[in-house]
Amino acid sequence: MQPLTPASAQLSAKAVRSIKCTVERDGLDRETGGALFGFDDEAHIVVSEAGDPGPQAVRGRRFFMRDLAYTRTLAAEVYASTGAQWLGEWHLHPEGLNEPSLVDLRTYIGHLRDPELRFVRFLSAIVTWSARSPEVDISLWVLERQHQAFALSRLDWNVDE
Repeated sequence: MQPLTPASAQLSAKAVRSIKCTVERDGLDRETGGALFGFDDEAHIVVSEAGDPGPQAVRGRRFFMRDLAYTRTLAAEVYASTGAQWLGEWHLHPEGLNEPSLVDLRTYIGHLRDPELRFVRFLSAIVTWSARSPEVDISLWVLERQHQAFALSRLDWNVDE
């Protein structure tokens, strides 16, 4: 099986604004996040929309559990209106580590193994911030199955205006 890691990725300006607005609204002291929706043709990923955590989400300093029922409803609405698929999730790491934690990786592997979710690979945007800058930073990662193991790769991305 060939690795599926895409050659490039884009986040829409709308998705980036949504992530930044959610972080500003929810604050920097606890994790927050949401689903990522878009299109994946194996060579290129485009994230067109980013959701919020949902009303029943559980947020802590080192964990985030999105409101799954809310996310499933949002995924169905986004698909019906734009054809965009649920590609993965984004979330804030308040303590500044810009890569998936072991807890994150276990969660993503669970999503990849869940036949109901039907992920081929899982896209993760880790959001961090620095006290030296008012801007948040977004690091994009993809986890995919390769043979009997999983491979994590960091993706370069740009904003699609």
